[in-house]
Amino acid sequence: MTEKYMKLWATPIAIFNHPDAEAINAELMSTEQVQKLRGMNYMSKKNAWDLVDEIPAMKELHRWKLECAAKYASKCFNVEYTSDHFFHTQGSINFRGKDEEAPLHTHRLTTIVTTYYVDVHDDCGDIRLIDPRSTLGWISMEKKAYNQFTYTPQNGSMIMFPGWVTHAVLHNKTDKERVALTGNIRLKPEYEVF
Repeated sequence: MTEKYMKLWATPIAIFNHPDAEAINAELMSTEQVQKLRGMNYMSKKNAWDLVDEIPAMKELHRWKLECAAKYASKCFNVEYTSDHFFHTQGSINFRGKDEEAPLHTHRLTTIVTTYYVDVHDDCGDIRLIDPRSTLGWISMEKKAYNQFTYTPQNGSMIMFPGWVTHAVLHNKTDKERVALTGNIRLKPEYEVF
């Protein structure tokens, strides 16, 4: 498993890659599973994690995301966490077709937001994170937008960031669907500091 940590705007962002992504993604994209996964999204009020006992790949991703959340929090906040400190609150499978996007939003009341990429292609919709300090006037020496970070998804990768970070998914410029599993992870109440 490869891991990459970035300290942007004093906001911890992490990118993980699942070591068995090819097999997991193949199972999720099989005809039978896709039919179960369609409609498991926030708007339908259906939780994708309800399929953990039905789809082995979902069970593995559930376990792995909690493990990554513990690594993320431990590394970023210098507190030793284990996967037992966290739980999934909501999961959505997003199938975004040509010209579809997700407008700017946050995941309030969520400790950590995750997006795992199941089936993505060039120009299918990058994720853009916006600096929560907005336009405080930092100057970029690299001549690029200084108040945002754009990540181009790769199959089997997962981006992780705090729920209060404003973000959007840019529109899909391809004729292929962009398939991603988003998830909200929270610290269990007994471990919350405040």
